Amino acid sequence: MNPSMLFADKKYYYEIRTGSYPQIHHTSALSTASGRLNCTEFIDANGKKYYDWIPAIRLEGHK
Repeated sequence: MNPSMLFADKKYYYEIRTGSYPQIHHTSALSTASGRLNCTEFIDANGKKYYDWIPAIRLEGHK
């Protein structure tokens, strides 16, 4: 299996750590051209929890 491939109708759980404060989408679900991204919880660098934020990230496959 390609480690960067995601499959439809399957849930994935990731922890993403950034080196700086990321840009934020102020929503709990985001529709994209490639599918839908949901975020159930976001914890900022100060430990504050948000339930309607999605960090702006880009996932890229390796060719």
